[in-house]
Amino acid sequence: MRVPYTWLQDYVDLEGTAEQAAELLAQVGVPVELIEREGAEITHVLTGRILSVETHPDADRLKVTRVDVGSGTPLQIVTAAPNVRVDQVVAVATHGALLAGGLKIKKGKLRGVVSEGMFCSAAELGIDSEDLPVEQREGILDLDPGILPGREIHEVLRLAEEVLVLETFANRPDQLSLVGVARELAARLGRPLKMPEVLPQDGAPEPSGDLVEIQDLEGCPRYIARVIEEVQVGPSPSWMVRRLESAGMRAVNNVVDITNYVMLETGQPLHAFDLDRLAGGRVVVRRSQPGERLTTLDGDEHALPAGTLVIADAEKPVAMAGVMGGLDSEIGPETRRILLESACFHSGAVRRASLRLGLRTESSRRFEKGMDPQRVALGSARAAHMLASLAGRVVPGLVDRGAPPQPPTEIVLRPARVRQV
Repeated sequence: MRVPYTWLQDYVDLEGTAEQAAELLAQVGVPVELIEREGAEITHVLTGRILSVETHPDADRLKVTRVDVGSGTPLQIVTAAPNVRVDQVVAVATHGALLAGGLKIKKGKLRGVVSEGMFCSAAELGIDSEDLPVEQREGILDLDPGILPGREIHEVLRLAEEVLVLETFANRPDQLSLVGVARELAARLGRPLKMPEVLPQDGAPEPSGDLVEIQDLEGCPRYIARVIEEVQVGPSPSWMVRRLESAGMRAVNNVVDITNYVMLETGQPLHAFDLDRLAGGRVVVRRSQPGERLTTLDGDEHALPAGTLVIADAEKPVAMAGVMGGLDSEIGPETRRILLESACFHSGAVRRASLRLGLRTESSRRFEKGMDPQRVALGSARAAHMLASLAGRVVPGLVDRGAPPQPPTEIVLRPARVRQV
């Protein structure tokens, strides 16, 4: 499990270093194999406010600027950036700076005029321009105008990320989530655990239509479905992309990225179906029939062994339960309505399907270790909250199918004995 340190700090107050957090985790039986440092190669880059812009005396395409980097003496920088302007806040690579790809910046002259640094584009800071708004993809990177000059760019954009790489055990599925790791640290430090914001229960009736049917309660003890409408599929915000990449996942689009983000955050795997591509506009949790096939999201076609736990629509399988979704119902640019799945699948059923078909995913990895049916509601509510703010409109009400949830287990113990042990 890869745990970005700054992301972990969303759920528990950590005042020390990543190394100190690793030591605390080791004390409570969660060993950290190593600490990776991403983006640390970028150095000597500060925020700056452009004070003046003038045309280069010997080159029409070049501009001579003065920029405040918080040192008291403005720097003179010559640039060819087309979007440079007065009062713009930018990232300034000063003399001796090292940028992404090993680019070194030194004081020099451009067409006879001294330049004491360089304004940075997104690419030069190691930021994928596809994660940015269209207007930010060309020229120098525009920063928030409220940012003060002289701040380290790492502090502003969180370019450098320390990632704790945890060793995980079969009996600790709770450690496959950032909230689970934060809970251990909160307990060890005696500090509150800060849970992520969720969509509150609205008490509305179920969305219209028979959306969910469970034919195998042993294989799927709980299934929650929500409908999201007016969906606009597009790139995720850059902060989410950076967090996903640091945690070892590739960004796809805002809808898919939210399901992966919430899985990493809460430990609850999720899946989003294009509701308009589901035959009958519904899903059925059942066992596969002889001869059924499924083309998964990776483009591979699989002959499903009879008895594989699947999610089907009214005609055919559309996903391998807990393993991977199908290509026929994937989220794409034309998607306007989503069925959001948050479910609990039997660990053995998921493990067998994963082994038989040679598919091991982040989702199956979590289900194989055992899933708490109570976590299903948390994952659904968290994803609904994020989808509402980044992708579409959540239809009031939800569908909650399955066996009645088991009450939480209570244990009786003596505090004095616990302290002694």
